[in-house]
Amino acid sequence: MNDKISIVTGFFSLGRDRWNRYDRSNEKYYRYFEFWANIHNDMVIYADPESAAIVRRVRVEKFGRKNTRIIEIEDFLSLDKELYNAIQGTTGNDFALKFHLRTRNPESWNAEYNYMMLLKEWCVNDAIEKGYVGGMVAWVDFGWNHGGKYYTDPKDFDFEWKYPFEEDKMNIFALRELDDGVPVFEVLSNMNSYLIGGLIIGPATLWPKFAAMIRGNMLALTRLGLMDDDQLILLMTYRQAPEMFKVRRSNWFEGMQLCSGQTFKTIPPHRPDSILRKIKLSLRNRRRSFLFALRWYRTIKNVKYD
Repeated sequence: MNDKISIVTGFFSLGRDRWNRYDRSNEKYYRYFEFWANIHNDMVIYADPESAAIVRRVRVEKFGRKNTRIIEIEDFLSLDKELYNAIQGTTGNDFALKFHLRTRNPESWNAEYNYMMLLKEWCVNDAIEKGYVGGMVAWVDFGWNHGGKYYTDPKDFDFEWKYPFEEDKMNIFALRELDDGVPVFEVLSNMNSYLIGGLIIGPATLWPKFAAMIRGNMLALTRLGLMDDDQLILLMTYRQAPEMFKVRRSNWFEGMQLCSGQTFKTIPPHRPDSILRKIKLSLRNRRRSFLFALRWYRTIKNVKYD
């Protein structure tokens, strides 16, 4: 079994530094990437021209990783116009926005964000079709690990990531039980996280089928007048063909540690929540649920029937 892994990642500027409450500057994402960019694996990186220049300075000039291919994309919105237009078409629907529990989250209102989240599969497919990568291919989010959120020492990424992943499965990581029977609409509305979109590994032979399923499920959701980010779409795709996946339980960033022989320095495991914290979380969730119900009460109250 071949344990060599090629990595694909990407970054396109969304002007996120101007977002209310969910703002992150491009410079912050560049620092996030620099944290893990010394990894020795072959890497293909898709980026807008400005970001591509910075990526080159970090990955090639600073770390000397010559096994790097950087693909500049002038207009990422044009990569799949049908998909973008379908997602964008749901944003004028106030009911769709209010269907989300937390309307300020970008997946609730930002079509460009949700579209970009689905470009992960486009980038991997493009790299496979053009012969840049083959064998086992991993998508790793550009801002993965958030600059030390879980792994604390960037020196630990001075290694080549290898692991004998299943060669007939898409390998994904889950935060919770996937077969709990909760309908997709309930997952979307409550905005619960099941699967992690930041680290996905699979054979080059399976990525095209997986990408087509992801794209198809997003289009299906938009035909219902709704949109969401890649985490929900990944759950829909898993439920469509669970036999196609190998699922491992992990936290948001633990997957590489679980599937490598590398020793990483990480943050200590979380202590069990205190009673006070549990009460605080319960009150916060009740407040969110109350505001969600209140929004719908006011909406329904204003509906005029013939």
